[in-house]
Amino acid sequence: MRSIEGIQGLGYNPRKDIISIYMYEPDESKKQSWLNNQQLSKLSGMETEIVFDDGPVKTTSLIGGGFLETSPVSSSYPNKPMCTAGFPATKNGVAGVIAAAHCGTLNKELGTKSRYVGRNNEIHQLTLTGYDTNPDSGKYHDLAFFETNDKTVKALPYYYPDISSYTEEAYPYRSAQVGTYLCHYGRTTGTSCGNVIDVAYANFNNSASGGANKGCASSLPCGNTFVRIERKGLNCLVGDSGGPVYGSVPYGIASSCVVSNSGNAALMYSPLRFVHYTGAQLLTTPY
Repeated sequence: MRSIEGIQGLGYNPRKDIISIYMYEPDESKKQSWLNNQQLSKLSGMETEIVFDDGPVKTTSLIGGGFLETSPVSSSYPNKPMCTAGFPATKNGVAGVIAAAHCGTLNKELGTKSRYVGRNNEIHQLTLTGYDTNPDSGKYHDLAFFETNDKTVKALPYYYPDISSYTEEAYPYRSAQVGTYLCHYGRTTGTSCGNVIDVAYANFNNSASGGANKGCASSLPCGNTFVRIERKGLNCLVGDSGGPVYGSVPYGIASSCVVSNSGNAALMYSPLRFVHYTGAQLLTTPY
C-alpha cells in the first residue's frame, strides 16, 4: 500500500464499516480509474472507499535549520538568492524562524517573500515581518523574523544542526565567552566548528568588504556586539547566512564570514539576546 503513489492516508469509517483510502489526484481524468482499481477494492478482507483530498498533505510544523530562498533577490547575492533558517520563533502567536536581516531584499526588508524548504521537502511560504532597528544605524544586529503565511502552521522548538534529518531541541540560549567552542550549520558548507575569539566585534559596510551585505546601514558600522569564531577546519560560504550557531544550546545567527571551504574561514554571528528587537520570541517550548 505504501508504494502506491497518491495515497495520503488510511482511516476507518464506522458508519459504513469500511476502510477509507485518502488520495490526492490532481488529474480529474484519472480519478475514475482509481475508483475502478481492483487492487484497492479490499484491504485485509474489508471493503474500501476512496476519498479524494483537495490537496496534498503537508507537514504543518516549522523548525530551524531549513533552507530559505528569497524573492525578490537581494542585490547582495544576485546569483544566489539563498540563506539558511536559524531558530524557530513566534510573533504574536504566529510561527516563523529567525534568520539574518540581510536575507531580505536589500533596503526593502519588510515584506520580503521567502520560501522555507525542510528536510522532507516540506515547503512553507514566509514573509519578513520584523527586523531589529536602531534609530541611528538601521539594521543593527542583522536579525530578522520570517513568519509563515499560513497561520495554521505551528513552529516546534527544534532545529537541524547538520544536513541530516536529525534535530536538536532549541533550549534557551546562552551568551558566549572568549574560548567557547561553538558550531554552525549552513546550507552551503554544512556543519563546522570553532572557538570564540572576540565578543565585541563590529562589521563595517564598505565596498571593499562586500558593500551593504552585513545587515547594517549604508556607510555605518554595525553595533560592536557580534561574536567572531575561528579555528582550523571552520568553513563558511554564501548561503550559510542566517543559520544556527550553537553549542549544547543555541547561541546565535550566522551573519557574515571570511569565506573558505577549505577550513580557513572566520564566522561572525549575532547573539540571540537581540532577537526581541525583531518583535519575535525564540521558541523553546511547544505552544
